[in-house]
Amino acid sequence: MRAVRLITTLTSLALLSACIPMVESYYRLDREGSKYFGEICVSTVGTPSIIYFPFEEIFLFASVDQKPHLAELGIQVPLGHVVQVLDKSITIAYELNGQIESVPVPLQPARLPRDKYNPVRDSAPTDPYGKEDYFGVLTGDTATIKWPFLFVFEGESVGHKTYLFHAEFQRRSEAGSITFPTMRIDGRLFPGPRLPFKKDTRVSIYPLNC
Repeated sequence: MRAVRLITTLTSLALLSACIPMVESYYRLDREGSKYFGEICVSTVGTPSIIYFPFEEIFLFASVDQKPHLAELGIQVPLGHVVQVLDKSITIAYELNGQIESVPVPLQPARLPRDKYNPVRDSAPTDPYGKEDYFGVLTGDTATIKWPFLFVFEGESVGHKTYLFHAEFQRRSEAGSITFPTMRIDGRLFPGPRLPFKKDTRVSIYPLNC
């Protein structure tokens, strides 16, 4: 019986420590003072394709996926603040043959993907999708979120109310920029920040258990 338990324990430890290296390409967004997150394992694993940064009194994040060609833009609003998205589209710009071509792309409200263990996407107090007008006045909220990830990841983080948008587009170049919509934050008007992006390659280490 002891031998069975020992073998089971050693097998579990081996699986926990086992990792798989993978070479992946992704689109990297750029902005000074930003943090970068992966896609899984509480944002610690995968290509750093999600950019996250403060903007005035709120927080913004974005990513550009390769398949399908999809831009995700998120707005995190802390308690006591309000935001209104004034444009129903974003601008995606490319440099083609020495010329800059800008294309407006419609924004669509989206549900927070709970299947991705990412604090940027997954730590909102509630998912407002289907409950609020995403182009109306967006109210904030703040809560302490507990992470019950078995015995691998445990702890707490502070989450703000998160509004997620999708924008599907036809990629025309491996580099370009996306520009957030104009926003009214606590009654003040701000043009959306512009984020350059380019295709990059990275060796990522994926654990078998996460």
